Amino acid sequence: GKARVCGVDWQYSGSNDNIGNLKQGTYLEAMAQVYQQCHLVLKPCGLMILVVKPFIRDQKLVPLQEDTKCLCDKVGFSFVEEWHRILPSQSFWRVIYAKKYPLAPKIDREYVLIFKKLEA
Repeated sequence: GKARVCGVDWQYSGSNDNIGNLKQGTYLEAMAQVYQQCHLVLKPCGLMILVVKPFIRDQKLVPLQEDTKCLCDKVGFSFVEEWHRILPSQSFWRVIYAKKYPLAPKIDREYVLIFKKLEA
């Protein structure tokens, strides 16, 4: 969607180069590279804090927070803790999806994941 933030018009790219537009396998591979680069630039004991939200594929909930924990572990982060926040409302796209597929699960929370780079 298009938005105006701090006086600047911006929108997510529809390009295949945008990680958010990739399908599950390629998306997770791309995010593994992002987390690997974060690991490289953080100092020992540095924290990486992520906010992720599950998504729906084929009317089934995909727990992105669990995939993210696995990816971060593989690149060398230590999982510290997880928090979640109940979402006060559904996004426009979730409302549309729920009308089309009323039995599909709802996405009612997002997760804050905290990881630590271990000492060298």
